[in-house]
Amino acid sequence: MRCFYLASGRKISHQKSCFHGIGLTAEKIEASTNILKCKTGQLPITYLGLTVGANMNRINNWTPVIQTFEQRLSSWKAGRITLIRSVLDSLPTYFFSLYKAPVCVIAKLEKIRKSFFWGETSSNKKIPWVSWDRVIAPVEDGGLGLGCLNAKNLSLLSKWWWRLRNEPDSLWGRTITSIHFSQRNCTQVPMKLGVVGAWLNIAKISSHLEKFNVSLQDLITGTVGNGNTIRFWIDTWTGSKPLKDSFPDLFKLERNKGCYVRERCTGNGLYSQWEWNWSRSPSTPAELNQFLELLSGIQTLNLTSTTDSWAWACDPSGTYTVKSMKHKLSKASFGPKHWNFPWNNLAPLKTNILGWRLEMNRLPTSDLLLRRNIPIPSLTCPLCNSHDETSQHLFISCPFSDALWTFLLSWCKIPLSKPSHARALFEIHKDPMISSKKSRLINLIVLSYIWTIWKIRNKCIFSNKPPSIRYATKELKSNSFLWLTNRSNAPRLEWSNWCNFTF
Repeated sequence: MRCFYLASGRKISHQKSCFHGIGLTAEKIEASTNILKCKTGQLPITYLGLTVGANMNRINNWTPVIQTFEQRLSSWKAGRITLIRSVLDSLPTYFFSLYKAPVCVIAKLEKIRKSFFWGETSSNKKIPWVSWDRVIAPVEDGGLGLGCLNAKNLSLLSKWWWRLRNEPDSLWGRTITSIHFSQRNCTQVPMKLGVVGAWLNIAKISSHLEKFNVSLQDLITGTVGNGNTIRFWIDTWTGSKPLKDSFPDLFKLERNKGCYVRERCTGNGLYSQWEWNWSRSPSTPAELNQFLELLSGIQTLNLTSTTDSWAWACDPSGTYTVKSMKHKLSKASFGPKHWNFPWNNLAPLKTNILGWRLEMNRLPTSDLLLRRNIPIPSLTCPLCNSHDETSQHLFISCPFSDALWTFLLSWCKIPLSKPSHARALFEIHKDPMISSKKSRLINLIVLSYIWTIWKIRNKCIFSNKPPSIRYATKELKSNSFLWLTNRSNAPRLEWSNWCNFTF
């Protein structure tokens, strides 16, 4: 410790230090602590916020992460999606980057995210209007893009496979290889089932990825240079998958299943020569056919003096990124694609989500509340008091919304008829009669239209304020104007020009 102090300039406080013995008897630990004048420590410990020395397959060792989730949520009330994306998703990242979270832990954290998203508390239950799988689905597949925690966990752990391939001579890489490497190992990363710990779970994530129909070993592809680090049968270096999967009958005949390309390929001419180490020569028709196919695929390989290199198949740069892996898993984990809602970043996120829910008919209108056995005083539309309230009626066929829509068409100078269903509202800006310059603005105004109707509807129900078409037209123009001027980088627009819809 004196040498450490002289080399680093950091003096160790014996009173604050603990001595941890691994594989030592209690007597040796006590003798060491007496010499070092420090306390005896017990595993597990927390180092830089990460639990060390604990069995992370046990659910109770994930309690700190779950408690942090719950504590952060207690003081948050609004901006839920922003908070989920910026804070909640980052809280477990430190643990997820090293440990495979148990299924129960993932389910618990997802439940916390789901409850927070819908504003649910222990004393105030809320209706989850949209399935959670749809909410966390990618935006291009019709979701909100919140992402799956399980996919995030697997993506962070997959990075260790990539790092081991590209950093084999690092201290941690040499340590893992010395402990887990075996010639009998037929996996892409070294793994010994008898050596438990964090690395064993990292090495076994390929079985979890198979549930997503994703093969990690197929996505990390090697480019042969000198052939010293790419294994002939196990790694993916020619074709889209390892040779052991393409030619299983030949792989069974191989004596040294972990051999490298250099051990099988000799010579540096145009056509390389190959040395095989079969338990017996290929003889059956299937084996001979596979052997001929194998030779035709590798006969032009030419070893060079450069080192072997690795590329990540899911990113154009060829370098592994957690984002690209999460996107790959998200595409594979969710069902068929849904309609892609046209998100408009000129409008607030909550307004976009209102439109997103309207297209799915997932707004708390009277008909849907009644279907869920929620007691309501009246089924009648609060804007016209003549028809039952449904999303279709409220935004499409209600006389009040019809009058507001007529004003919208006149204001924007659009010679189009009113859409017949909710989805058509969000596709009107794609009409060929609308110029590309105004297309995005029309979509913004449509979002202002549904936002205005929904706010007036809520004021009628909860504040007993009668609907006013004059107030609605004013809100329609002012809301869209404020959104545009505050959320756009375009030159400032005058209110008079906006009222006349001239630019």
